[in-house]
Amino acid sequence: MLNNKETIKKVIILLIFAIAIIIRIIKWPLIMEEINCDEAMTAINAKAISETGCDMYGTSFPVYFEAWLVGGQSALLTYLMSTSIKIFGFSIMSIRLPLLIISIISIFIFDKLVKIIFEDNYKIRVIMLLILALNPWHIMQSSWALDCNLFPHFMLYAIYFLIKGVKQNKKYLYISIVLFGITLYTYGIALYATPVFLVISYLYLLKNKKIKISDAIISVLIFIIISCPVILMSVINLLG
Repeated sequence: MLNNKETIKKVIILLIFAIAIIIRIIKWPLIMEEINCDEAMTAINAKAISETGCDMYGTSFPVYFEAWLVGGQSALLTYLMSTSIKIFGFSIMSIRLPLLIISIISIFIFDKLVKIIFEDNYKIRVIMLLILALNPWHIMQSSWALDCNLFPHFMLYAIYFLIKGVKQNKKYLYISIVLFGITLYTYGIALYATPVFLVISYLYLLKNKKIKISDAIISVLIFIIISCPVILMSVINLLG
């Protein structure tokens, strides 16, 4: 009887995953028929990178992209999109594929995070997973290739591995700090939000003896190495 109950629980979880994925791939990639102006700019730079290794203005592999001559765009989506374009050719499908894949991965990571936080409480897990599966924002952003849409996904990945590292194995702590560093290439606001989040989190973890000082020092060094290019770019631009 217990085995039957466990099987039913697993089937329900799998059904929610299936519903979430089906909702996101029906009519994809034309769920959002209009191409957003920022989406188009990212696609143009991604195509240029895939063909020449330079952006549309001739800059070789930039860590931040110029857009419309008056602004900028974060780099990660452009490089993911350029890879997709290189493999599948230049099309709406190829420019929107990276966000779809990353969004679907997020559903599974979110479920794992809920399991850790709520200690595998099945009812909470089902409720939270259903909320995400049917969330209009999550559905929309999975089919619209805007560079800023990557930020919440990579923050989710990073937080998941941070908690996993604290509770299970320290190696996941270092995976998390790599992902936190990558968030700086997903959205401009991450330059402020991510370091503040990390400082508060690590002070809390050190105070409560969840991690050692050596863990914090190694994490800081990893974060600096990964984030250095985009931080230097920001400083150079700030100083004119």
